Amino acid sequence: MALFSILAVTLIYTGPSVKWDVGIAAAVQSMRNPALDAMMITATYLCSWQVVVTGAVLTTLFFFARRMWFAAAAMIISILGNVLIVGGIKSVMHRVRPDQTHALLPASGSTFPSGHTFSAFAFYGLLGLIYVGHGQSTRHPRLVGSLTVALIAAVGTSRIYVGAHWPSDVLGSTFLGSGWLALVGLVLAAIRERMPASSSQTSNRTARRWAVLLVLLWAVFIVVYAFIYSPAAPSAAIA
Repeated sequence: MALFSILAVTLIYTGPSVKWDVGIAAAVQSMRNPALDAMMITATYLCSWQVVVTGAVLTTLFFFARRMWFAAAAMIISILGNVLIVGGIKSVMHRVRPDQTHALLPASGSTFPSGHTFSAFAFYGLLGLIYVGHGQSTRHPRLVGSLTVALIAAVGTSRIYVGAHWPSDVLGSTFLGSGWLALVGLVLAAIRERMPASSSQTSNRTARRWAVLLVLLWAVFIVVYAFIYSPAAPSAAIA
């Protein structure tokens, strides 16, 4: 949080863009090609607010069905905090986005901090944290942790690649998002230590079936969303 504050104050005094922002953005965007375009656009779609909210609703329903009350509460708080924190800071900073003329996915509104990058921490980061900390039955915690970090990094990089954000916007959200995730995770861990765990009414097999069904529903939504907001549509603008 201290690093985020230092960066935010620095950007206030340096103006809309800084030299290293322009240089890094140009270097990242110079790597554009059709295959990488598709990968980066997909990464961006995974943290569009419509996709994140839908995923959070389905995940919360699953947690309620499993009687994972604290996990469900953590998810709700994390997503609400995402909206309030990012929206509040954007309204204060009013930072201008990069030139959207050549952006793959044109965006509008204030650019600092990156909402997509913060959402990656608030949703995917929390999911990884809950899975890894769920108990002794958790499998492959290092793999899950590595995949979560890789996904968050891909989302942040994609925002620079598609031309929607400056690198410092993504860096600011990395500082802010990791701090928010740590806060939610620490509170969740503290509550779990003080409160007895609730038993689930569903078997592991039934839970897995429901998890697969919800993931499939979410995947269908992502496909439909990607079709509607395809870059081929001139009116598509991802804030």
